[in-house]
Amino acid sequence: MDEGIYSEAEEKEIMEGMDEYYKELEEDDRRDSEFMDSVRKMVSKKMFKQIEEELKESEGGCNFKIVKEPLGDDQEYDNCELWVHQTTNGGYSGDTYEGACYFKIGENKYLRWDYAM
Repeated sequence: MDEGIYSEAEEKEIMEGMDEYYKELEEDDRRDSEFMDSVRKMVSKKMFKQIEEELKESEGGCNFKIVKEPLGDDQEYDNCELWVHQTTNGGYSGDTYEGACYFKIGENKYLRWDYAM
């Protein structure tokens, strides 16, 4: 009989932990979706499309918030106002980048999200 690395009890505990983790991910996705639906109502269709493009460029995002002022460097785009506050520049592997993006959506209103790539 082929014995696994873990006992049945350990496998059950691992599976329960994974189930809880996936439930948390689903809840995060639901919350992010609701938040982005509210942002969609605040901005023009054109601006929302730009936000979606920036999210795609930053390989998605999480921890969405509306803040009063950005941190980081202005990216000086012609079509939008975006700041990037990069906290990891290369990392241990030399290919890890993370931080926060700030997209101006109004006077003293910036959509902020965390990114990691």
